[in-house]
Amino acid sequence: MEYSVEISDFSGPLDLLLHLIEKSKVDIKNIFVSEITEQYLEYVSSMKQQDMELSSEFLTLAATLLLIKSRSLLPKHEDDEELFDEEYEKQLIIDRLEEYKLIKSTTDDLRSYEKEASKYFTKLPEEISTTQSINLDNVDKDTLYRAFIDVMNKKKIKSPEFYYSYVSQDRFNIKERIEHILDRLSHKNKIAFDELFDDVTTKTEVVVTFCAILELLNMQVLRITQKNPFGNIYCFKR
Repeated sequence: MEYSVEISDFSGPLDLLLHLIEKSKVDIKNIFVSEITEQYLEYVSSMKQQDMELSSEFLTLAATLLLIKSRSLLPKHEDDEELFDEEYEKQLIIDRLEEYKLIKSTTDDLRSYEKEASKYFTKLPEEISTTQSINLDNVDKDTLYRAFIDVMNKKKIKSPEFYYSYVSQDRFNIKERIEHILDRLSHKNKIAFDELFDDVTTKTEVVVTFCAILELLNMQVLRITQKNPFGNIYCFKR
């Protein structure tokens, strides 16, 4: 049977040996009693490669396989001096093949993840800079931050899985959310901080709403107060 494969198809001798094993559907541990060794030697003898360093790797493994094969066919004598540990070399090749197979499988999975991730695009966060200080009245920034985290936790909104086959459209942006907050404040004298998040359904919408509140504070259109420590935070229109 003629067997001819270009060396460029394989990254090294283990890659070739694993290919022959998978093609013949032979268990890795049984390669020394199968035709895998003959197929490997046939390939090495017919390969055309100028890279001597890579060729030497193929030849080294070929020599080891050939030595193991020949010793398995020759009778053994008790007084023979063991200069070559056959069982050790067998196990060494098996261990290297199993490790290489695991690495190759993991590499294929990573390539698949990379290909899937290439379908998605992310927008880098915009840097917001301002020299104007925000007057929070009697509410410090740490309290406001904790109130924001409390809203996130109360919502118990599950984060979406990383991979989706579609991209959902945002229901509103910061500008639209500012208009919504101002409209609500035009009907009520004051609104509790967490009430402004009643209609949000995703964590993104929580963040957008919070950014809208910060923008209104920065514009000095909105003010927030907290009468007692750990009490409710209320929003007023200036």
